[in-house]
Amino acid sequence: AIEWLPAPIELERRGRGASEKNSKDGPVKYFLTIAGDGQVMIWDFQAMLESINDADHQWKPVHKIQLQRQDSGTEMGCCQILYCHDRYDDKGTKLLTNFFASTEEGELIYGDWAAQGGEDRKPEFMKQMFTISKTFRPTLSLERSPFFPDILLAVTDWAFYLWKDDLWKEGIKEPLFQSSYTSITFTRGVWSPTRPSVIFLGLATGGLDIWDFSDQSHKASLSAPVTSLPISSMSFLRHGDLTVDQKLAIGDAGGNTHVHVIPKNLVKQAGKELDNMRKFLQREEQRVRYFQDRKLELGTLKEQIEKQAQMAADENAEDKGKTTVDQDKADAAAEDLYQKLQAECLEELKTM
Repeated sequence: AIEWLPAPIELERRGRGASEKNSKDGPVKYFLTIAGDGQVMIWDFQAMLESINDADHQWKPVHKIQLQRQDSGTEMGCCQILYCHDRYDDKGTKLLTNFFASTEEGELIYGDWAAQGGEDRKPEFMKQMFTISKTFRPTLSLERSPFFPDILLAVTDWAFYLWKDDLWKEGIKEPLFQSSYTSITFTRGVWSPTRPSVIFLGLATGGLDIWDFSDQSHKASLSAPVTSLPISSMSFLRHGDLTVDQKLAIGDAGGNTHVHVIPKNLVKQAGKELDNMRKFLQREEQRVRYFQDRKLELGTLKEQIEKQAQMAADENAEDKGKTTVDQDKADAAAEDLYQKLQAECLEELKTM
């Protein structure tokens, strides 16, 4: 996968950081690539154009990192990457080296290509991993909402997910929304460029599922046939006025391209659609927070119950030990009394 970096971005030496030195209106200089070997590479496109006619020209990445699994240290196969725009740390400093990536097993990764290691440890380029979407199949699409910059769409074979990219800071590693599993597998997914609540999903049967969250959220609102082959790619043509003339280019597994004109009801927003979609996402966030809080409460309650049960078991064991000691003492006293009576009886028999 390829992801272009914003035009102002300028990399520091060896990729140890980045700054916004270039003009916003200037040409785009860098782009990111990611592949199944887990390597994230940064390429200087402008430098390639300047030296492409040189006899000894070799185009190499200006920076690369290796993503590895923290538990096993093996290479992490990746398939999609998305640059993080407009992110800030707790001190208000803008972060320019963060990215999201998805793995060939459906997981979502938050990383930093400029992470630094210590004297005795390697750099931790992978900052967080979200495994709730793990399906052991590749993530097919990773898209950012054009209306909500902090909302991500991740599409896998059997379901799609809506993530909010900063909830992990609060210990929440679950998506805001997960679709129901489908009997027909997804192949691609894109946001509508003009309607905030609409998602277009390509199917392995060659059709389109159109989800409209302003209508319903438990299943697709519309389905449309496109081709007899599985859909392999989808992209909106982003020239001209998209509210007047909106076209969706669709590629299939046979190498064919289909250009579809989107009907007006899927182009123009209906009523307060933007506000309604924002409220829907807020409700889903409240739901996720509620279940996270309940999970923590129930975990604490479970620990308390287990602790009380252990204390009760210890007390019972102690009482049982005391009872055993008292019984031993009573038996010893009875034995002494018996021996004493036996001795007295023997003395009386001797005097007879």
